[in-house]
Amino acid sequence: MVALVEMAGRVFNGTTVVSRSGSTKDGKASWDCICACGANFSTSGSALRRKTFSGCAACLTQKRTAQATTHGAVGTPEYVSYQAMLQRCYYPANKRYERYGGRGIKVCDRWRESFSNFLDDMGPKPSLEHSIERLETDGDYEPSNCVWATKEEQANNRSNNTPITIDGRTQNLTQWSRETGVNRTVILRRMKRGLSGAELIKKGV
Repeated sequence: MVALVEMAGRVFNGTTVVSRSGSTKDGKASWDCICACGANFSTSGSALRRKTFSGCAACLTQKRTAQATTHGAVGTPEYVSYQAMLQRCYYPANKRYERYGGRGIKVCDRWRESFSNFLDDMGPKPSLEHSIERLETDGDYEPSNCVWATKEEQANNRSNNTPITIDGRTQNLTQWSRETGVNRTVILRRMKRGLSGAELIKKGV
């Protein structure tokens, strides 16, 4: 068992740690803090120790906005999608929070820390009709699980979560595609043709 690192009394980028406040949803030690701006908030010890730590949620938002403004990104379709993603995962007042943050969906640290990182990984939207799509609906927002997709493509992707059993193992379409290297579209077309089992993941058929 990893020993708890005592954080009370320490200062990180102007934020003072006051006392232990329990644990986060993922089991990390949580600490009550006072931000440099005077706000009280709680966060994990690992977050406090990150070099990019910026303080309370309001200060972090200001930092992201400043970064995006510097890069001319505020108001762009990509930045609007980025902010909406964060709102869904971290702001309980958001009407879609229960479907995302409320059931444990998170944004990876790399994207939370910087809009520039998000844009580097995702690239520009192909069109205004595209939005962020998670390939695994129970997975987090992170480079390996996200693409830009239209509503039609997202509707098709939802069928990728249909359980497929092959040789006694059950996975969804996306998982079988990743394991076998057979394109998801190929597997989906075979399903529509009535094929099943190992026939779905044969190569060169």
